Amino acid sequence: MQPRLNTDFRVAVVGLGYVGLTLSCVLAREGFLVHGIDVDPELIRGIREARPRFHEPGIPEILATHMERNLFAGEKLGQSSLDAVVLAVSTPVDDVTRRPRLGHLIAAVEGLAGHITSDTLIIVRSTVPVGTTTRILQPILRDMLRTNDILLAFCPERTIQGQALREVKNLPQLVGGVNARSTEAARAFFERFCGRVVTLSSPEAAELTKLVNNAHTDVLYAFANEMAGYAERHGVDPREVVHGANFEYPRPDVAHPGFVGGGCLSKDPYLLLDATPDSEPSLVRNARRINEELPRRVGRRIVEGLLSLGKNPSNSRVLFCGVAYKGTPPTDDTRGNPLEPILEAVGHRLGEKLAHDFQVSDARIRAMGVEPTSLSEGFESADAVVFLNNHRGYRELAASLPVLAAKSHAPLLFMDCWRIFDTPLAGALGMAIEQGTVGPTDFSLSEADAPPLLVRDIPGIVYQSIGLAPCITSSLAARVS
Repeated sequence: MQPRLNTDFRVAVVGLGYVGLTLSCVLAREGFLVHGIDVDPELIRGIREARPRFHEPGIPEILATHMERNLFAGEKLGQSSLDAVVLAVSTPVDDVTRRPRLGHLIAAVEGLAGHITSDTLIIVRSTVPVGTTTRILQPILRDMLRTNDILLAFCPERTIQGQALREVKNLPQLVGGVNARSTEAARAFFERFCGRVVTLSSPEAAELTKLVNNAHTDVLYAFANEMAGYAERHGVDPREVVHGANFEYPRPDVAHPGFVGGGCLSKDPYLLLDATPDSEPSLVRNARRINEELPRRVGRRIVEGLLSLGKNPSNSRVLFCGVAYKGTPPTDDTRGNPLEPILEAVGHRLGEKLAHDFQVSDARIRAMGVEPTSLSEGFESADAVVFLNNHRGYRELAASLPVLAAKSHAPLLFMDCWRIFDTPLAGALGMAIEQGTVGPTDFSLSEADAPPLLVRDIPGIVYQSIGLAPCITSSLAARVS
C-alpha cells in the first residue's frame, strides 16, 4: 500500500551526505514533499537509483519507494516556493590546523537567494562552532531578504550510524531560534514528525549543546584510554578494572577503553574549542590528544610485537581487519578510523599491508594505501593479523580461526584490539595474542552476541588478560626465544 502523502509542506534539504539524506528519507516517509540538493552529480545519480554512497539500513528501500513521487534529488533548487530549507552540508576541520572550514555552509546559504522569502524557515542542521548561526549566517540572510524579521534556527542532528532513521523520529530534537517566531516555527516543523522537541533559549545554546554532547563522550573515552595505560604499566587487565568499578556501584560508569572515531567525535571537540581558543588548560583538547594517540600507539605495538617474535617488520605481511571506524552497528563510515593513523605512524616500517572490511568497498580501501583482500587470502602467510573493529562477522570467526591461522606464517601475531577473542583460544591455536586494552566502546552488545570462547565479566570470576604489551603463549616461548 502506498504511503499517504502530506505534500502541503515543501522542504528542501541542502547537502545529501549522511545527515541530509537520512533526514530527507524520514521526511519523505512521513509524507512531506522533499527536494534534496547536492552539488555532486555522481552522488545525485546514486541516490536517484537507490544506491546511496554510505551504508544505512532502510535508506535504499525508502529511496526506491519515494523517489520521483514525493522525494526528488538534484543539483539545484527549483523555482517552487518552499516552506522550509534544512542546511546539512559538511563542516569539516582542517587536517593540519584543526580550524573549522565553513565555506560549504556559507555557500549553501548564499545559494538560497531567489528561492526563499522571509516566511521560509531556515534550519541549520550542520554542526558548527558556537555563534555561527547568529554571527555569520543571520547577517547573510538578512541582507539577502532585506529584512531583520527572518525565520532561522539551529536544530542539530544527533543520530548514530545504523540507527539513524529510528533516532531522527525518536530522539528529542533541539531547537534554538534567533527570535521567538523562529523557535516556534522550528518547533512546529519537528513536531509534525518527531515525538519530542526541546526548545532552547537561542541558537548558541543549541550549538553548544550539540558540541557538549560529543565532547563529553570524547572525554569519557579519553579517561578510559588513559586508565588503560595505567593498567598496562601495573600489569592489570583494564577490563577487570572497568568491571570492578562499575559492578553494582550506583555512580557514573567507567567506559571501556577503545578507538574513538567517526565523523562527529573526531571533529566536534575542535569546533567547540574554536569558539573558545583561550580556554587553557583544556580538558577537551587533551582528551582529543589522548584519543588520537591511541591508534599510533597500537601501530608501534605492531612493530614491537613482530620484533618480539623474531620477525623483521619490513619483510612482514600484515592483515588489518576492519577499516570502518566501528563494526557495530555496521557502517562503511571511515571517518576517524584507526587504520590511517596507524599507517601514518608505522606504515613505512611494515612490509605488505592488506585490509579487509565487510562494509567498505575495495576502491576505498585501496585509496588508503593498502591492498583489499578476503579473510582467507589475507591470513595466507600473514605475520600479523590486527582486528580494528568489532563487526559481527569477525565475532563469528571463532570456529574457523584454526583453519585460517594454519595458513599463516607462524608464529602469528594476533592483535585483538576489541577483545573479541580470548587467550585460551590463542593457546589452542599456537598463536601469540595481544589482548588489546582497546575494548568495546559501544554498549549495545548483549551476552548472546559474545562468541563462546570470550570470557565475560562474570561475578566471582576474575577475567585475566593483559594490556597492549605483547603476550607470547607458553607453547611458542621456546620457538621464539
